[in-house]
Amino acid sequence: LANWAMACSCATPTLLENIYRSDFIAVAKILKITQDPVNKEYHDIEVKLLDVYKGDRTTKMKISSLQGSSCAFFTPVGTTWLIFASLNNDKLLTFHYCDGSEQIDRKFDLKTYPGLDQKHKNSIKLKLDVLKFFRNKKLTPADKTRLRISLPGEYLKNLKGFDGDHKDFTIYEYVVNEDMSVTDVKPVRDFK
Repeated sequence: LANWAMACSCATPTLLENIYRSDFIAVAKILKITQDPVNKEYHDIEVKLLDVYKGDRTTKMKISSLQGSSCAFFTPVGTTWLIFASLNNDKLLTFHYCDGSEQIDRKFDLKTYPGLDQKHKNSIKLKLDVLKFFRNKKLTPADKTRLRISLPGEYLKNLKGFDGDHKDFTIYEYVVNEDMSVTDVKPVRDFK
């Protein structure tokens, strides 16, 4: 007798990874959700687009909802989301738990987590500012090497408690050669 248990696991994508691997990026309000009549793992949604950063305008998508699993994902009607969606095998825009999509108007228990609502708002605003910059400058990031960049834990410890300008960001363009050396580093947008 064997029992199997599987947990949802996905690496949290960076904003840059979301930008280049998504076919569609937008801020949208969820208007309607219906169960997919063929595949119970999916829900069909209708949205009102508030801003589009990448891809063709559309108001219909699919959510890989995976209800009943630890990867369950639900977007309540009336909520507003930053959506990172990709075309599935049927050429339908789909997003799910691991895509980096976030509820913009999320409510927090401020008694238990004081200040978390403002941190969330700052994080969303910074992401939207970066997305607007990419859209307005018509920049299309590419990652042909599928390189994943991460910061060692000690760097994050050094930033703990940092209370600088949460609205500022920088973007650098660089070339990664076949031997994984980095060349041609240049700022696209520098810190103010």
